[in-house]
Amino acid sequence: MLTLIFDADFLSSFLKIERCDLIRTFYQVEQALVPVAVYRELAQTDLLRPLLAIPWIRVAPTEPPPDEGLLQDATFQTLGAGERACIALAHAQAESVVLMSDNKARQFAQSLGIPLSISWPFSWRAKWPA
Repeated sequence: MLTLIFDADFLSSFLKIERCDLIRTFYQVEQALVPVAVYRELAQTDLLRPLLAIPWIRVAPTEPPPDEGLLQDATFQTLGAGERACIALAHAQAESVVLMSDNKARQFAQSLGIPLSISWPFSWRAKWPA
């Protein structure tokens, strides 16, 4: 079963326009995960309440620590806590797609073979439906 993993920037874009349903419909998933680091980022905003109201998005119950290779990687260390948590979770979990906007983090994740998606096609669809 496919698991979506959200980074804060990507998820906040959809929380702001109240269209997280587009993501679920597009990927046809039953649930998505938010790493604890991303939850902490969103807890500092007014988007936490809307996030908690979405039953199919949940905080990852456990997060694997990054493997030694990631910990030693200079690029990985320069990423934000949320991006690092998303990459580490996806790296340890089969059949996952990371939804993030940060270009540097995206390029790094792609170098590891982690499937990604970006927000602009979803945002465009939400703002200008057919």
